[in-house]
Amino acid sequence: MCAIVRCMDNLLEQYNDMVTKVNAMSDEELDNLIKQGKCPYQPELLLGQPIGQHHCHLCGEMQVAGIKHLPSDLDINKHS
Repeated sequence: MCAIVRCMDNLLEQYNDMVTKVNAMSDEELDNLIKQGKCPYQPELLLGQPIGQHHCHLCGEMQVAGIKHLPSDLDINKHS
């Protein structure tokens, strides 16, 4: 198996582990993390997947597959 396929398989396994951990959280625990700006969703684990930009299913913020979770207070318009 080539190294790229092994890497992609590893990322998907990590993504599935993250989803399992998030699903095990209580609603209160998840809400507290999101209010603190610490959403546990990890879109960087979707590197190479044909998803692109999408809404985080936990906090609702726009994210991009393959890069770290963007902060909820990011406002690109305030810098223009």
